[in-house]
Amino acid sequence: MSLPIQPGYAAYTQGFGTAPAGVSFPIYVTAAPGPTFTQGPFGVLQPGQKAVWINNAVYELLGFSTIGGVLSANWVEIVSSLGDVLSVTGTANQITASPTTGNVVLSIPTTFIAPGSIASTTTLTGGTGVTATTGNITASAGNVSASGTVTGGTGVTATTGNVTATAGNFVASGVGSGLVLTPTTASGASPQTANGRVFSVTFTGVSIASGASQAFVITNSSIVGAGTIALVEWSGATAGSALSIQSQISAAGTLTITMTNGTSATMVTSVADITFTGIVLN
Repeated sequence: MSLPIQPGYAAYTQGFGTAPAGVSFPIYVTAAPGPTFTQGPFGVLQPGQKAVWINNAVYELLGFSTIGGVLSANWVEIVSSLGDVLSVTGTANQITASPTTGNVVLSIPTTFIAPGSIASTTTLTGGTGVTATTGNITASAGNVSASGTVTGGTGVTATTGNVTATAGNFVASGVGSGLVLTPTTASGASPQTANGRVFSVTFTGVSIASGASQAFVITNSSIVGAGTIALVEWSGATAGSALSIQSQISAAGTLTITMTNGTSATMVTSVADITFTGIVLN
């Protein structure tokens, strides 16, 4: 098969007269030559023949191959109207271009600095650590898991997932460091509802006579059953009374705390607000 070809050239020599120019001159085509372009103005083309698609590209015929008796031409584009790539350079801290014989090797430097964001569709792994110098490491819906160290200059935030230390601890050191939790709050008579892993409930106007006990019920959806562990501390009561927690019982959706006034019958009755602050661990 041959492409539409503009008239070729012929060479004139004193000894041989006029003869086809062959590969001495390019042929002009009106489309990119492909494997089926094997015929030129003077018959089968020869390796080394150049084809010019004006204002588009220049091609060269490297040779032929035959598959199943069908001749196939191997054309390569050697230049296009877009221009040649004259050099390949890298960008500091992003990519390195190293020229070798016939090649340019692109590589990532030891210290890689991304000009924008780095997004991973699967897993982003740091061999010795992932460090946020001034921003956050955020898991929008998944987990940030560390068997080593996760360091955040200003914070490590998990919007809806977890921050998990597989074999390590949460360690807070220095003045002002600690575990800051924002509790859900409720106030009034028993029972009170305060859903969430951290809660603070104030029971108002509580009166517990000397030697008497009273139960306080907190409804909390984080407490899933009798095996749920909740750490609770309390404050309030009347000075001179001897209030203490007698029992604490978890059930599905509720936590019942029974307080006892340990003073004798002739001693102080506690008439005051009592606040229970707790954290549900599992």
